Amino acid sequence: MKKILLFLLFSTVSLGIQAQASDDYVYGKGTDTEELKNIQMPQYPGGTKGLVKFLSQTLKYPKKAQALKAEGRVLMHFVLKSDATITDIYASDCVITSINLKKLNNLSAEEQQSIREELAKMFAKEGYRVVSKMKNWQPGYRIDETTGEKTPVNVFYTLPITFRFP
Repeated sequence: MKKILLFLLFSTVSLGIQAQASDDYVYGKGTDTEELKNIQMPQYPGGTKGLVKFLSQTLKYPKKAQALKAEGRVLMHFVLKSDATITDIYASDCVITSINLKKLNNLSAEEQQSIREELAKMFAKEGYRVVSKMKNWQPGYRIDETTGEKTPVNVFYTLPITFRFP
């Protein structure tokens, strides 16, 4: 049986962070390093290596996607709360990037589109399942420039996940 590889592409919390005291959470926006200097970003237990290990051990390629040799990408969004819990999980930009067309040739364009949409939903559902199983992260902090005091903050996080065959 062919081994399936999952390539996990993710950014270390959206590349730009804009911290605003009035917001419910810190969120990715822009790339100005000035915006990042007062924020200590959340960490998954074990850091990036720990996150990659967790994802590679937990993520399962949907069977129908395997059968059609479908590849795709989904962006998982969630909030890492100041108490280290994960909430508000949702998926966006769920796309099928590649599929074995030989298996779809006998289908109408509408049926092919329906299958693509179904596969994209499967990838999103799997992304949701995996994110909801994550351990609590070390929370993010806003650091006071004057006192150095750390205040826990909620952080909006985006985790792109790519499903790809070797």
